[in-house]
Amino acid sequence: MHQLRTFADAFHARRGITFAKTFNEGREVPQTNEDGERTGKSWTQQWTIRHKEGRPAIIGVIYDQFDVGRGPECELVQVTVPANRLISAITDRMPLLLEGDDDIALWLGEWRAPITTRRLDKFAARVV
Repeated sequence: MHQLRTFADAFHARRGITFAKTFNEGREVPQTNEDGERTGKSWTQQWTIRHKEGRPAIIGVIYDQFDVGRGPECELVQVTVPANRLISAITDRMPLLLEGDDDIALWLGEWRAPITTRRLDKFAARVV
């Protein structure tokens, strides 16, 4: 994300957070006919993920503001990281989950420490 032209500026200058009670992950499942042969169609099997202690998930985002003809509009993109061991059974990516004041301060740039790929992976390693 920090190297893609589409997101690099926002990654360096406009990081934010959002809260959610849950988030969904899905996996495409091929459909089969009565003979067990694949039909070429699929359906999405969904899982709703929530914090094991019931707390809201704190999700890292990047954002930008645009004037789309009706005045300024703020848009955000959820940051994803490699899936942790639980989520990897479903998919290979998951939201950037932050835990506690230190993670939030680091993500928002309140500390001078750089956000590196290794640090992003550390956020993802937590069990949801």
